[in-house]
Amino acid sequence: MMFDRGRAFRDKWDMRIFLIRHGYSAGNEDPANYALVGDPHVHLTDKGWAQAIAAGSFLKDWIARHPAPDGRPLQAWASTYRRTRETAAGLAQGLGGLISPTDIRVSSRLIEMDFGLFSHFQSEQERAEKMPVEAEFYKAARARHKFYAQPPMGESPMDVLHRVEPFIATLHRDQARGPKDVAIVTHGVTLRTFAMAYLHIDPDMYDQFTNPENGSIYVIEGDRNKGYSLKQIYNGETMQAVDIDWGARLKGVKIPDVPPKFRSGPAPGL
Repeated sequence: MMFDRGRAFRDKWDMRIFLIRHGYSAGNEDPANYALVGDPHVHLTDKGWAQAIAAGSFLKDWIARHPAPDGRPLQAWASTYRRTRETAAGLAQGLGGLISPTDIRVSSRLIEMDFGLFSHFQSEQERAEKMPVEAEFYKAARARHKFYAQPPMGESPMDVLHRVEPFIATLHRDQARGPKDVAIVTHGVTLRTFAMAYLHIDPDMYDQFTNPENGSIYVIEGDRNKGYSLKQIYNGETMQAVDIDWGARLKGVKIPDVPPKFRSGPAPGL
């Protein structure tokens, strides 16, 4: 049997994955900008640039205080949208040489959730005025379950999760070529669904997994034998270290109880 060096490494110590939400953008400042310039072209504000650089500086110090056992390098990815590319550039500056901007890779699998026809409206009020039936349908769908609710011609969080799942295979393929940690600059929903896919978090916990602050950093670490943890280590809004164990908060799968009449065998008459 051929020796799989990559698998042997992953069984011993898996990569650490740093999930980073982009800095404060013109879309966060005024949602009208999503419609005016188009979601892929929304840029960072000055506040967003400051958050990106500060996040990189924090991550550099965190890695120095929590060194990997094998001195592995750091690899960076970003979504193809402008605000994540800019955040990755600021992150690289704050990291002070741990990564180079020329080494940052991009993937369209990491882009923001697509709101379809609603992407063309500047506000929820305009959405309700111009597409009242569709807006009411989406509102009702979200009230039933946000994870599965899909805007017209857009994506649900479930769709985003299915989009990012193959990207995990890309990371593992790269890992087989040599151990490395990975920083991924992405968007709020995409960050959450990536973590859900990697840790197999129950979709029924989606409502409890709130959107991270701009510039925030989460880390996934662990291995196949001991399991994986998911923690937020940095709040990008306050620019302060935090220690929030999201893995513990979202742990478990909701399995309903068997109705009493079925607990001792098939119900009468079946």
